[in-house]
Amino acid sequence: MTTESKKPPTVFISYSWTTTDHEQWVYELATRLMSDGVMVKLDKWDLKDGNDTLAFMESMVTSTEIDKVLIICERGYQAKADKRTGGVGTETELITPKIYGNVGQEKFIPVVSERDEEGKPFLPTFCSSRMYVDLSSEYEKGYERLLRTLHQAPMHRKPALGSVPSFLFEQEVSHYESSNLIKLLNSAIENNPKRVRGITSSFIDTFLGELKQLEITSIDNLLDEKVKEKIDESLPLRNVYINFINSLCESDEIDSDWIVELFESLYPLAHNQKSNSYYESQFDQFKFFITELFIYTCAILIKHNQYKVLSEVFNSEFHTKNFTHDNLKIRFEGYRFYIESLERLNERLGYRKFSYTGEILSQRADNSLISKEEFLNTDLLLHYISKILRPDERYFWFPTTYMYRSTYAHFKLLSKLKSKRHAEKIKCIFNADTIEELKLSISSYSVAQPIRIQNDHFNQAPHIASIIKPDEIATML
Repeated sequence: MTTESKKPPTVFISYSWTTTDHEQWVYELATRLMSDGVMVKLDKWDLKDGNDTLAFMESMVTSTEIDKVLIICERGYQAKADKRTGGVGTETELITPKIYGNVGQEKFIPVVSERDEEGKPFLPTFCSSRMYVDLSSEYEKGYERLLRTLHQAPMHRKPALGSVPSFLFEQEVSHYESSNLIKLLNSAIENNPKRVRGITSSFIDTFLGELKQLEITSIDNLLDEKVKEKIDESLPLRNVYINFINSLCESDEIDSDWIVELFESLYPLAHNQKSNSYYESQFDQFKFFITELFIYTCAILIKHNQYKVLSEVFNSEFHTKNFTHDNLKIRFEGYRFYIESLERLNERLGYRKFSYTGEILSQRADNSLISKEEFLNTDLLLHYISKILRPDERYFWFPTTYMYRSTYAHFKLLSKLKSKRHAEKIKCIFNADTIEELKLSISSYSVAQPIRIQNDHFNQAPHIASIIKPDEIATML
C-alpha cells in the first residue's frame, strides 16, 4: 500500500497543563506529528468553548476512531494521575481499566518527556510496567520510533516464516559453527570491518575441526566405498566454504595470504599424521575435497574479478607438511591429487568411466554461485596456467574434468582476451606486465602429446589456441 492511499492514523494526546513551557512542548509535538501524516486530536484545537470537557475526554479515550492515545509522562502528569486529581485524574480513571484489563493492549502509549534527579522516568502507576517512548533525552531517535509505531512502519520487521532446513534430517557432517561464522562475517563486513580478520582466522580453525569428522578410522575390504561415502558427506562443508569465500570476495576483504594459509593447513589431512599403520587411500576423501576446494576457490576469485589475488595464489609457495616432511614446499599443482580408491571402485563395480574422480567432480558442480561450466573451465585454466608458468616441471595440473566440457563450451575468460580492456585486467594471472608479454605467455603453452586420460581415445583437453589465438589478443577495444 502506498503512503498516499493509506489512511492516516488518528491519535489523542493526554497530558497535564503543568507549566506553560510544557504546554508549548506538547503543542510543538502535536504540530510536528500532523506535518508527518498523523491526525492529532488535541484539546488546544479540538475542544471548543461550551464543550463538555468530561465528554470530550471520555470520547477520546473510548472512541474506536482513535487509533492511539499518547500519554505524555512528566512530573505533573504522574502526580495528578496517581492522586486522581484534575482532568488527568479523570482520564486516568478511564484509561486504567483498559490497560489492566488487557495486558496485550497497544492503544495507550506512554511518552516520557521528563525524568527525575536519578534519571528515572515519571511514569504513573497504571502504566509503570509498559514499554514507553523516550523523548526526554535523544529526542530525534525517540520521535522516529514513535512515528514508526503510529504509521505501523517498524525499523525491524519480522521476517516471513521459512521451511525447516532439510539438513536437520540428513545424516551429514555437523557444520553449524562454520555456518554461523558466515553470518558473523557478513555482519562484521557491514557493521564492524575490524572484526573480519579475526573471523577469517577462526573460520580456518573451525573448518579444519569439522572436516576431520570425515576421517576413516576402521579399515576393511570396502575402503573404496567408505571413501565415496565420506566424499558425499563432505558436500555441506564444501558449500559452507564456497559461501564464506564468496562473501570475502564480494566485500573485497579477500587476500592471498588467507587462501595460502588455509590450503597449507588442509594439505596434511591428505596424508597420515599418526605413527601407526595405514593405507594411503584411507585419506582419499580429503584429497578429493582439497582438489575440489582449490578449483572452487579459483572460480570464485574469477567470478569477482579478483585477478591480482588469483595471480598471487598461482605464484605462491605453500609451506606445509606430510608424514615424511615437516617443511614441505609445494606450488598450487600439489593440490591436484590422483584419487586411487575412486578409480579402483570404478573398476571393481564396472562403472566404465574414463575417470570416476572427474565424473564425481562434474556431478557435484551444481553450486548456486558457480555454474558447472565455470567450474569445468576453471579446472582447465589451472592446467594452462600450470604449463605456462612452470613449463619444465614434471608434475603439472591435470584437468580431470576435461571430458565433461562440451566441445562447443564457451570459455568467457579466455575468449574475451580479444578485448584489450579485458586483456589488461587479466594479464597478471599469466605473469604478464604488458599485452606483448601476455601474447608470449599464451604462445608458450606447449604439450608433447594430447592431454587425455589413459584409454580415452575419444576426448582430449583442448589446446589453448583453440580458444584464443595469441595474434587475436587485444585486437578489439
